[in-house]
Amino acid sequence: MAKGNDGNYLQNCVEVEAAMLLTQNRPNSRLHVALTHGMAPFEKIENPKAQKNSNVQKKLLCNALVEAAGEPKCDEREIVKAYRASWESQVYRPKIENLFDELETDKHYPNSAELLRAAIGTTRLSGGITECNKAKHAELEAAWNDSKKMKVECLSWRKQLKPGGVLSCPKSLDVPWLFSMDPMSYKENGSEDDEYLHHSDLDLLKPSLHTYFKSGKPGVACFFVYNLGAGGENQQGKFCSFINEIAEHIGVNKRFYSVPHNGRKVNIASLLYNGIELALPSFSSVTSKRRRPSGMNNPIQKNGENSERRLDRIDNWLKHAKDSEVSGAYEHISFLFHWIAYEAAYQQYKPEDKTRNEYEQREEFHENIAECENAVNSLQIRLEFCKEQAENLLALRQSNRGFWRKLEGWGENPAAWEKCFERNSKSAINNLRKASCDSKKIPEALNSLFDNLSIVRHQIVHGGSSGESSLGKHQVTWGNEILKRIIPVFRRCIDQNRTMDWGKPPFPRVGEEADEESPPPWMKDP
Repeated sequence: MAKGNDGNYLQNCVEVEAAMLLTQNRPNSRLHVALTHGMAPFEKIENPKAQKNSNVQKKLLCNALVEAAGEPKCDEREIVKAYRASWESQVYRPKIENLFDELETDKHYPNSAELLRAAIGTTRLSGGITECNKAKHAELEAAWNDSKKMKVECLSWRKQLKPGGVLSCPKSLDVPWLFSMDPMSYKENGSEDDEYLHHSDLDLLKPSLHTYFKSGKPGVACFFVYNLGAGGENQQGKFCSFINEIAEHIGVNKRFYSVPHNGRKVNIASLLYNGIELALPSFSSVTSKRRRPSGMNNPIQKNGENSERRLDRIDNWLKHAKDSEVSGAYEHISFLFHWIAYEAAYQQYKPEDKTRNEYEQREEFHENIAECENAVNSLQIRLEFCKEQAENLLALRQSNRGFWRKLEGWGENPAAWEKCFERNSKSAINNLRKASCDSKKIPEALNSLFDNLSIVRHQIVHGGSSGESSLGKHQVTWGNEILKRIIPVFRRCIDQNRTMDWGKPPFPRVGEEADEESPPPWMKDP
């Protein structure tokens, strides 16, 4: 556990909010927990004054502790209530005179188990905790000696996650559950039974977590990793891929949150969940303009925020598309919703660049997608599945730009134009076929395909189609089938590569960067 930085604040917020969410509206509900890295009940926070960059790494945590040390207020955050309650259960209570004064005790910072005890209550908790340090294990045993339902083991979490271990899912789980692990950090390579989370742990985590989710009870599995970098081996992207692989294997929802650690590094919280509507606070919201700690404007953090916004918009429009199909709406409506999701994925806000048009933005986006290894295989498979519809669309003259607009070099008479069109469509279809086995052809294939799809979109939006009674309805059917298969791949690629620079999305949210009193977003501060 990284002592006393904002990664701990992020972890504590998620755990407490998730626990409250899982037990809300259930006054006597119990919560089953599995905590993989127990730590001592209380840990000492290192003096912020003595450490470089401490203002960045500890401000969020210290702010919450200062609030908790003060008198209760209305509408307090759950984490502040939990910090205060954990102290009140002890024989001491810290007193903080100002933000960076050291607390007046050697043990003042509660671990996850103590916070959950404070938020839920000892009698409502069951489950297990592992801690390999013998001294800390002894403290944990003493702390939970009054509970018959919480088991503490001085063994590796890997051993205790197997069937029969204290972290494994009970055979007859009948209450909501919370699984939480906070390794030192994530490593792509290695298989040691140490304090790190390794990619090789997938073989253990997949079946174990599947058992929890298969219980049918609402639950959240939390993973907290600290000090992840984006450069070099790109630990951030690989960790997100690690979580995505578990989520896809089990078939559950996922969510990511982060706060900066130091420089370009971040602390990340990832959540897998089902059985609930996850409405946890957006922990990146603690970095809004009104209370943003210094160091939060680094490119990696900003890229992550932009990606989060893109994903939120894409998800909403994909949901609208799915809902429209369920309701039996015209296929044109589903096509447009999918297209909006696509624009949410690629559009960028660059008011200083007046030369780039939408085609160039799309081409840049397609090139970036093709550079993501975790997207290439999925794209090739999806393109193969919708090959017939795609080839039909590429061979249709009415969906080609050159049919509706005079293009340079396309000939001045029908015969010359026919040759140009035949050459253009044949080249596009060949690129599409080659893309299934040659990733270098993916950008060209996508460019041609979405150029034609954009013409279909224009016809609908600009009143050039009669809707369901249109004679050209077949191109909408083809296009909708293509978009349904391809857009989710784009969405997943952005999700798995959040720290990449996908650009700033257009139209900032009202109330964040633009509101009634704000100057135009393109105008620089005086």
